[in-house]
Amino acid sequence: MSARKKRTLCCAVCIFVILCVFTIVSYRTNIRLMPHVETFSYTPPIFQADERLKWYLPEEAFFVNAKGHMVIYRVKERVGRFGREYFVQEVQLDIYTENGQREIREDGHIRVIAPNLEAWDNLVYRSSRFFAEGDAVVWVNPESDKSGIVEK
Repeated sequence: MSARKKRTLCCAVCIFVILCVFTIVSYRTNIRLMPHVETFSYTPPIFQADERLKWYLPEEAFFVNAKGHMVIYRVKERVGRFGREYFVQEVQLDIYTENGQREIREDGHIRVIAPNLEAWDNLVYRSSRFFAEGDAVVWVNPESDKSGIVEK
């Protein structure tokens, strides 16, 4: 092998190592800067009325989005820059009122109208940072949510 080929090979290996280091640093920085969210998997009683689903949800799962609307967020999975990543998806909701009164159960859950909510969705109830719809997040407790056991 000539000296020129050896130098070229050495430069290629160095560039590869530098790119690997930058990728690892970028990944760790990305993870550190993403919001860390905790979720719960919840299936409340479902009532069919006026073709809208009414759910009982805990108040800590309610957020206000940038437009000032009351929403809840569910965690979904997609393919991202570093492989599989989790992101939040917004679900619009309205507080159910009857005669101007909210319907609240003994456990503090409030009745809401959320037609796009599905059973066993993993709903965010705590976050380390602010986020918006579609933002990538670090899902803190995916194992407990997938098992179907909710400790509330």
